[in-house]
Amino acid sequence: FRTSDGAKVVIRAGVNSGPLVAGVVGTKRPQYTVFGDTVNDAARMESTSEKMRIQCTDITYRLLRDSATHVFDIESKGGVEVKGKGIMKTWFINGATEKSKKHQSTLIENEGSTDDNCGDIHLYDDL
Repeated sequence: FRTSDGAKVVIRAGVNSGPLVAGVVGTKRPQYTVFGDTVNDAARMESTSEKMRIQCTDITYRLLRDSATHVFDIESKGGVEVKGKGIMKTWFINGATEKSKKHQSTLIENEGSTDDNCGDIHLYDDL
């Protein structure tokens, strides 16, 4: 992506899934904000990610892996040192495509599989 003056915009993103607390804070200039370990871990995913990459936690990976409507292209980043947590297994999300109706019905038949590489995700371990 480039701005109107031609400058290249480079981002990195971090994603986590889990419980959090949200609410309005402040009286003079109220702001809506979110708090919790889930938010902190998402921030750590962003800060340890790479340019133009989306890094996610293992719990988010598992939710994406089990998606009934989309197939996600995800690769393992391996272990990342996270302050206050130690080593966390993390993943890069490279893209997603919508599942066909046929694939959705096949997935229901295979529900309950514990195989980490069940054909629903392109998995690249420790590249």
